[in-house]
Amino acid sequence: MIEFVKNYFGEDKLIRLETIAKAGSDREYARAFVEDKTYIICESSNVKENETFFNFSKTFAENNLPTPIVLSVNSKKTIYIQDDFGDVNLLSVVIEKGYTDEVKNLYKKAITSLAKLQIQSKINYNDCFLAKQFDHYAVLADLNYFKYYFLDFLPIEYNKYELNKEFEQLSFQIEKIEPHYFMYRDFQGRNIMIKNETPYFIDFQGGMKGPIQYDLASLLWQAKAQLPAEWKNELLHFYMKEVSTMINISKEEFANDYATIVLIRLLQVLGAYGLRGIIENRPHFLSSIPQGLENILEWKQTYELKNFPILNEILSAITMPEIIQKFKS
Repeated sequence: MIEFVKNYFGEDKLIRLETIAKAGSDREYARAFVEDKTYIICESSNVKENETFFNFSKTFAENNLPTPIVLSVNSKKTIYIQDDFGDVNLLSVVIEKGYTDEVKNLYKKAITSLAKLQIQSKINYNDCFLAKQFDHYAVLADLNYFKYYFLDFLPIEYNKYELNKEFEQLSFQIEKIEPHYFMYRDFQGRNIMIKNETPYFIDFQGGMKGPIQYDLASLLWQAKAQLPAEWKNELLHFYMKEVSTMINISKEEFANDYATIVLIRLLQVLGAYGLRGIIENRPHFLSSIPQGLENILEWKQTYELKNFPILNEILSAITMPEIIQKFKS
């Protein structure tokens, strides 16, 4: 990494490199200090994923969207240099400042840019890293992610055969939800950097074509953010207003579909917490499990899941006080 950076900037200009702590991925990040500017250096052996990031970045730049520009890539496509938007992200801002008008305004700015990114970007879905579309296979993968990496670690009995049938049914139901445009996939506060009161988006290489409600669900129901219910409702309506300036939607139908997608996202997140927290024993993810379960409890109190009795039983079981308390202790 150091040689590639020196070759790009010049031996006499590079001051130092500082390693950046890993988050949920296996990519290695560092910050390069070059004269009076900084840049982010990424190293990853996953060339296909890197190529997806390069191609998406180029498309977003062509649409003047708030995403990093890739400045240089090494010959193996394993190391690249990109813009640096600093260390402050939207999640850290809401945790530090609370539920103020200033923070809500940042969420609205991010949502406005999100809608443009999703709908106006002319993405070539052949560039996608894994799945090209959030179809029933992708939905089923998320549901099984929850089952294998979280649910099966709990002392809860359930009918596995009937649950599999319900997962199949639910996955086809989600596949039919419209509209389908670019789905960022992991649009949450840690991937929204704040610089000069402006949100910038990073880590979108997992994107694909899918229901755009998914990204809003990821943002508004992020476990660590714990946004108030009135914020979630207000920001949902703000997002629908932004989207409706670009495409025609039925707001009632859109909101109903959003409720179902929120649940899918919450279950997928619990799967991630189980893998990274329970199995890999990463403290941040382990400590997030109680809030993830409390999100499920709030969802159950707000929305209704019809025709899925086994899944409903499981949602009730995993949100019992003793289960939530188990992960708090």
